Amino acid sequence: MSTFSRKQKRNVGIGGVIMILMIIIVFVFWGGSASRIGGSNASVIAKVNGTSITKGEFQKRLLQRVQAFESQLNQNITPEMLKQLRIPEQVLNQMINELLIQQEAKRYGLQVSNQELTELITSAPIFQDDKGIFSVRRYKYQLARLGLTPTEYEEQVKDQLLSSKLTGLITDAIFTSDEESRLYYMLREEKIDLDVVKIETADLVSRVPIIPSALDNFIATNELAIRDYYETHLEEFKTTDGKKSKELSEVHSQIAEKLLKEQLAEERAKDLSLEVLDAWKNSKPITSVLAPYNIKPASTGYFSRATTFIPQIGRSDEVATTAFSLSKSRQFPTAPIYVNGSWVVIKFRDSKGATLADFAKQEAAISKDLRAQKTNEAYRLLFAAMQTRAKITKRPLEDEPNLFQ
Repeated sequence: MSTFSRKQKRNVGIGGVIMILMIIIVFVFWGGSASRIGGSNASVIAKVNGTSITKGEFQKRLLQRVQAFESQLNQNITPEMLKQLRIPEQVLNQMINELLIQQEAKRYGLQVSNQELTELITSAPIFQDDKGIFSVRRYKYQLARLGLTPTEYEEQVKDQLLSSKLTGLITDAIFTSDEESRLYYMLREEKIDLDVVKIETADLVSRVPIIPSALDNFIATNELAIRDYYETHLEEFKTTDGKKSKELSEVHSQIAEKLLKEQLAEERAKDLSLEVLDAWKNSKPITSVLAPYNIKPASTGYFSRATTFIPQIGRSDEVATTAFSLSKSRQFPTAPIYVNGSWVVIKFRDSKGATLADFAKQEAAISKDLRAQKTNEAYRLLFAAMQTRAKITKRPLEDEPNLFQ
């Protein structure tokens, strides 16, 4: 029988004891672990490697989630709202995932002894009297408030402990060397400053000329796009009294011109970004290229790899990755980058790195952060493997009668 190491007890202290200490909040919100009670085929919602999740078990967990949402939002949650938010699917997937974790823990030979279960439950202050002694009466009272019997709750806590042992096993296997931590810190804290030109496609729409022959050709070859735009933007074409939308024939040319302008503006923005990049690469001024469009270059200022929102640009993993591949000897990317309706051209301006002295001050925190990242990646890979191996069957929830009763 597997027993807890001291470090694993600390893990359970976080994942298990806190769960019990805050049972009224956490347990109601997340529910207990997926039960392993069997059921007839008619009542089975899902099966995970042969283990059933019954309709009754699912409804009980769903009710707990609904009560939590109603408490948080201070309003009743209707069946329609549940379906719109896809809460039933989330609850069922959570129950399936819990079963996968429990089964994986057993596959590794992990077990929970009665002594471990007893120690955890009896040491929880929420179940103790004023003298700090475990009270059976208080224990049953608190569980009754949640609609649980001691047997149900103890089974759920046992599953939580089993899951904690599995996570503890993974965490204990993660190692980070001093060199890894140092390299991770140096890369993370490196900062770069860029020159940037951002060309918004929308800003060029009004500047794009259209010749009649081009519009005629666009209409002849894009009828489906014109009709689709009309059908998905009916609110734009309301009549004067606002009671109905104009017919497609009345706004056909208007839509075609709008779509053609957007297409031409997109093409012009890309061409303009290529002109800017070419001018920079050949040490030519870019003002003459940008002046007709009232576009001015800017500087991002220093930002690090950890930055999620790049100044002057916005969120873009591609820009961030490209930026930190640049240097004084390689100032330009191979091509402009498209970011949320804009073409972005960047140029290396300056960079500065972290120092070993800075690393020394934060070494413990950096090592902890890196270890957490490696642990999360290990969890992700393990979970992907579990899902690949598993045989999971689910009945469509929308086909279940009286699901919310």
